[in-house]
Amino acid sequence: MASSLTVRQLTAPSDAEHQHMITLLEETFAHDTAMRCISGSSKDNRRAWCKVLIDKTLREGQLWAAGHNGRIDALAFWFGPGVESAIVESNEYAAMLSQDMRDWINLHVGRILSVVLIPADILCQYRPQYHELYRSAYAAGSRVRVQAWHLKLLAVRQSRQRQGLGSALVAVITEKADRDNLAMTTDTTSSNALYFLQRFGFRYIGVKNFVMQQYGFPMWCMIRETPTSSGYY
Repeated sequence: MASSLTVRQLTAPSDAEHQHMITLLEETFAHDTAMRCISGSSKDNRRAWCKVLIDKTLREGQLWAAGHNGRIDALAFWFGPGVESAIVESNEYAAMLSQDMRDWINLHVGRILSVVLIPADILCQYRPQYHELYRSAYAAGSRVRVQAWHLKLLAVRQSRQRQGLGSALVAVITEKADRDNLAMTTDTTSSNALYFLQRFGFRYIGVKNFVMQQYGFPMWCMIRETPTSSGYY
């Protein structure tokens, strides 16, 4: 029997689906350098970040799933205009971390909101580089993310890649953005994602090499504009 591809927006996933999504994200990004950076290479912290991302997207954004015969084998985390998608800086994420991990993130990623654990003059490595990337790419700087549809993350189970799941999850918001004459933005540390998104009209307009302790990785800013949404950069 032939399998059918299902694409659906998740609004109230079951507990089992929620745990399944966390596991999917953990497996997909287990060896991702940027994820190791923001989690301090801790499996527990990576799991906490995944949970906060899912919960925040369900509350404030749109979480779309794709799979064959109703399974969840791919996820897209979208945030519409006016919504900030930051996870690492959220109090919700901070509350799930140990004291040692809060200290590590404050030092190497940036001060977590309302959690003052180190002197303000200690250099935070990730956030300044992230904002510098956006300032160099867009006239509006980081604010461009909340002036468009922003793709926070696209995850496809490795065994299900190249089966059209990722394409379906990008297309669903592409159609919405075109209908509303809105730009689409994303940032990615994956060269595969860079080339994949170019097929949908995204183009990269900024790149920066992030250096953090023993970690290093490039990050690209990408945008997809409509004829009436130009002027973001």
